[in-house]
Amino acid sequence: MERNELYDFYKAVLMFGVVWGHAITGFGAGDASCNITWLLRLYDMPFFMLISGYFCKFSVKKHSLRELLFDKTTTILIPAVFWGIVYLRKFILYYAGYYFLFAVFFSSVIVILIEKLCSKKSLKWLKWVCYSLIIIALYMIDSRLFNLCYLFPFFLLGYKNDVWYKHKMIWFVLFMLGVCFWDNSYNIWNADTNILHGYKAAVLDVYRLVLGCAAVATMRMVFDMAYMYFKAICPSRISVLSRTIGQETLGLYISHVFVIFVLKYCIKLIDTKLGYNLFVINERLLVYFIAPVFSVITLIICYKLIEMCKRNQYLKYLWGFKIRACH
Repeated sequence: MERNELYDFYKAVLMFGVVWGHAITGFGAGDASCNITWLLRLYDMPFFMLISGYFCKFSVKKHSLRELLFDKTTTILIPAVFWGIVYLRKFILYYAGYYFLFAVFFSSVIVILIEKLCSKKSLKWLKWVCYSLIIIALYMIDSRLFNLCYLFPFFLLGYKNDVWYKHKMIWFVLFMLGVCFWDNSYNIWNADTNILHGYKAAVLDVYRLVLGCAAVATMRMVFDMAYMYFKAICPSRISVLSRTIGQETLGLYISHVFVIFVLKYCIKLIDTKLGYNLFVINERLLVYFIAPVFSVITLIICYKLIEMCKRNQYLKYLWGFKIRACH
C-alpha cells in the first residue's frame, strides 16, 4: 500500500503533541497546570488509534491471519518489550511508559481475530456482538489495562468506516459544548472507569468517549485545514515533514521516552542544587515556548538517531521488523 501523505502529516503533528505534553511534565509542570496538556491528552492517543485502525483494515484484506499476527508481533510487541527491558534494566514484559504500543498491539490482535474468524457475511452480527462484549468487559475491569477501555473504541472506529467524520460540524459543536463541563479530574488516568461502580462512572465513561470523538474530529478538521494551507504555500516542506517525522512515529515514540527521562533527571538535579525549579517560575513561558522548542529539538535528534540506526544491518531491527510467517 502506498504512503498516504495526509495521514503521515497527521502522525507528524500528533507526535509533536505527544512530545510537547511529555516535555511540559518533564520540566516539572503538572498535568493540571495548563489547559493545553489535558487538551493534548484528550485527542492525541485516540487519534493515533483511529489511524492505526484505518490502516489495519487494508492489512486484514490483503494478508492471512498468520501473516498479520507475525507482523504485529515483530513490528509492535517485540520493540515494546525490548525497549521496556532496556529502559528499566531488568526483564519485564510490560513497561507503562509504552502502554500505547501494547494498546495498539492488543487492539490489532482483537480486531484481526474477529474479522478473520467471522469473515462470512452471515456472521456480521456476531462481529458486533463480540466487539460490544469486549468493550463492556474492558469497562468492567478495575485496572486500566493499557487504557484499552478508552482507546479500543477509537481503533474500531478507524477500522470500520470514515462515515462518522462526515458530520464534522456536529462533532465540533459537541466538542465546544463538552469542554464547558470538563474537569481535569475526569482524565482517564484519574477517574473511575469501572461501570460496575455506579451510574456516575458509567455516565462519565460515555461523556469522555463522546468528547474524545468530538476532539478527534475537531482536531482532524484543524489538521486538514493546516495541511491544505501549507501544501499550497510550501508543498516541499510538508512532504519532508510527512516523509520523515510522519513515517517514523514508532521509533520516535520509543526514543523520546529516554529523552524525557534524562530531562526529568536534570530538572531534579537543578531543583536539588537551587532549592527550586526555575522552569516553573513562569509556566506560560515554559508551556508555550520552552517545551515546544525542546520538543522540536527532541524530534530532530531522535529522528537522526533512528535514521542512523536504520543504515546499519543489525541496528535497524531495534525499531521493529517484518518477517514472513512460516506456513
